[in-house]
Amino acid sequence: MSNASIHTYDYGTLFNLTIQDQTDTTVNLQGSSGNIITFLKPDKTTMIRSGVLPNGGSDGLMRYTTVENDITMAGIWSLQGHISHPSGNWYTNVVEFRVAGNI
Repeated sequence: MSNASIHTYDYGTLFNLTIQDQTDTTVNLQGSSGNIITFLKPDKTTMIRSGVLPNGGSDGLMRYTTVENDITMAGIWSLQGHISHPSGNWYTNVVEFRVAGNI
């Protein structure tokens, strides 16, 4: 069996982003606001979701857990995180992932 993958209509799927600066140093996100993850669907429409800081932000981790009807389209998706912080404003690199269809 192959590695786990994302399928249409899955929910409870975790998307974890570790926010790093240009030197690949993890950014302490404590005190940040506007923690956003933007998903670009295969049809080029966007889905914007609020990210949470599951460990308080000191480890740079931002997470989103999909809910029912978030992932309704098979194909290549992209996502990008955005953090607003008193010391700066950061966007992550864009990450692509594939969503498989169901029978």
